[in-house]
Amino acid sequence: MQRIWKYIYVCWAVLCVLTGYRTLSVSRAPGFVGWPFVVEGFIFFCVAPLAITALRRRFGFETVFRRPSLGRPPFGKGDILQVFRLFSISAALIMLGACFALPNADHRGLMMFISVAVNAAGFFVGERIVYLVYARKISEQAATGLR
Repeated sequence: MQRIWKYIYVCWAVLCVLTGYRTLSVSRAPGFVGWPFVVEGFIFFCVAPLAITALRRRFGFETVFRRPSLGRPPFGKGDILQVFRLFSISAALIMLGACFALPNADHRGLMMFISVAVNAAGFFVGERIVYLVYARKISEQAATGLR
């Protein structure tokens, strides 16, 4: 089963790159994305992973703090760090796909690219904050053999 997930992740990566490319294509570019939206998106994606993790712990959802790996499904029970890593890598791959369409983009496409890049960076920062806040839990569960 572990081999299957590696192939699924490769297909997912290709789809993310294609999605990023199609997001910036001239005929599909959405309306103008303003700077307030970009800043709010960055702040939201910095705070959201920590808030999600805290809410899951507060309301009794079992959260397993295991380091992400390519051999596990992303939506396992309580495997929140695996989900965060999937979204973080997906956002980075969408940004990569958008880079390929950037030379043909107009000003709306450029602002969309900046929004995608800032949101990806914000989620990466948010994931790192979760690792800093819950570092003891991650190391404890790794030491007890739950890895």
